[in-house]
Amino acid sequence: MGQLIKIQDIDQFFEVVNVPDAAITSKILEGVRQLNEPRELEPMLREILWDPNETPHGPTEIADILTTQIRIRGERCLAAFVIRGKHFAKVRSQDIEHQIIRLRQLPDLGLMALIAVGHFQDSAQRDFLQVAKDTGCDYLIIDAVDCARLLLAYEKICPSDRTPYGPDGSCLWGHEQDEGVELKIRVRDDIRYEIPRLRDVSHGGARRLTATVLVNPYYDREVLREIIRSATRQIRKSSYYRSNLIAKR
Repeated sequence: MGQLIKIQDIDQFFEVVNVPDAAITSKILEGVRQLNEPRELEPMLREILWDPNETPHGPTEIADILTTQIRIRGERCLAAFVIRGKHFAKVRSQDIEHQIIRLRQLPDLGLMALIAVGHFQDSAQRDFLQVAKDTGCDYLIIDAVDCARLLLAYEKICPSDRTPYGPDGSCLWGHEQDEGVELKIRVRDDIRYEIPRLRDVSHGGARRLTATVLVNPYYDREVLREIIRSATRQIRKSSYYRSNLIAKR
């Protein structure tokens, strides 16, 4: 029996928790509502999901994004995303029915997600939820606010002027995207990570170290757990102190 999930339950969307609803101003919301589905919104979502496969839009299309790359709380599943951009200021039942009806035909469907930057009409939500329950898969509705939170969390739109970042990493008004930190990982090699920053936060008689650990963002949770265990063992052996006085003591 499927159930309604939270947007952060999708592992690839987890960073959305860092952007609260209150951070979405009316100006940001206005910019998100102007996103074109095939040219802007769908490619952004594919980049976040790390699914480069593109499907042609047309009457035979089952879903805007149909992928097996989704992980829900660590479990991989087949997921279908129905997406509506700026051309659907109001999302009605007839605007999505041809796609959600086809989703019934997909065997082993684990997640149905409806994403739109326009206003959801009750009929659209009703029919979407009914098909999801009939199919027995998990389901999720992402409105314009959650869509804005997601795109901000993964730096797909500029928080200053609401426009998308281009291939050169700058938005329409010249604001530049955070370049981040380069992490080099060899292909077909052991699990790798880096510790670029180590701080001594000892106090009293207790020695305490805190570290920043850089990893491949597409490692799954089991790999991350192993990295945490390995990094902890490495840090315990460290001889780093924030001062000579602390080291002598």
